[in-house]
Amino acid sequence: MLVVGRWQLRAAMRAAEETAAAGLAQANAIYRAALDAVRAQGHIEHVKWRRGIQRDSYAAFLQSVLRYHDYASNLEPSTEDEELRSRTAGLKPLEAEMSHKGWVVRLEGPEEVSAAARDLQLAATTLAIVIRGHALQMSAVASISGQIQDHPREVARIWELIPIL
Repeated sequence: MLVVGRWQLRAAMRAAEETAAAGLAQANAIYRAALDAVRAQGHIEHVKWRRGIQRDSYAAFLQSVLRYHDYASNLEPSTEDEELRSRTAGLKPLEAEMSHKGWVVRLEGPEEVSAAARDLQLAATTLAIVIRGHALQMSAVASISGQIQDHPREVARIWELIPIL
């Protein structure tokens, strides 16, 4: 009977050890699954956050380009050189803002978006230069036209020289 009791005790101990090992394995599997779920959720949240940052930087850049373009488009010829110079000086802070936001886009975006931002910024700057040049030319033309009655010979000579320049 003593031998049977020992066997039963050993069998009970083995069963307890196997149950404990199975319980640990199950707990470990549950822990790993929970950890994987938290990692996956963290990754999803990070991707959403990153997309939000990118979207905000793209929108801010586009708004700054539009402000720069709108300001440049509203440059009109003026008979006063100082007035035109002061209005064109207003482009500088807008250009600086556009450049700053463009760098943020380049840092946050993929290469295709960075290249598109550089191209858009260059196009906006070039357009502003052309508009500013046109406003200066039109101001000069208006000034020359205003002087026709006072100095007709000099104005005629200027009109002859303009195509040469």
